Amino acid sequence: MSTGVSEESLVLLYLYLVGTFAGRARIAEDLRLGEGTVRRILQRLSGAGLVEKIRAGSRITRRGTAYVEDFLGRMGVKRLALARVSELEGGLALIALLGSARNPGSHVLKLRDAAVREGAAGAIIALREGRALRLPPGGEDLCDYLRDLCSSISRLAPRSYSAAIIVFGEGFGAPLRGFLGVLSSPYYSLLASGERSLLPEEFFHRLG
Repeated sequence: MSTGVSEESLVLLYLYLVGTFAGRARIAEDLRLGEGTVRRILQRLSGAGLVEKIRAGSRITRRGTAYVEDFLGRMGVKRLALARVSELEGGLALIALLGSARNPGSHVLKLRDAAVREGAAGAIIALREGRALRLPPGGEDLCDYLRDLCSSISRLAPRSYSAAIIVFGEGFGAPLRGFLGVLSSPYYSLLASGERSLLPEEFFHRLG
């Protein structure tokens, strides 16, 4: 059962990660949305100055990029990227690296559940401890189980990060929805700081 991740947030995050023009049909297919829904969303995002639309498709604007990166910063995310990881169900993972984090203990299960409710195949949260990535609540080292995933994280990692959130599934939509579900979970504050959803409805109301 979905917790209500906004489709506008989903499309904006998708365009942020793609980083280039994407046609409406491609967006609809990748995110499993209807083309009519995508058209409406792109109109709203374009009206807000977050997306540029031309005949070749749509892409995120500088304002849109700044908006997403400001939001990620407020949520404690230092790096966000998609990676192909054959060890994980669906083969595609969204990896988020947090600058600072706390051990959520057994509440990590609630965060995983939030991702699955939004359609992800699963989610992994690991806390950095030296060269190890510990899995709460038991403390096992992620790299003992999923070496390819650990290699992907190492390639992405900034010099310092405290935790990794990995959300995975089939296609683009499942990991993105799952990630936004984790960030919007009331339990996220037990892991890192967090303030609001990426594009709350009030954002569009303020535009008039």
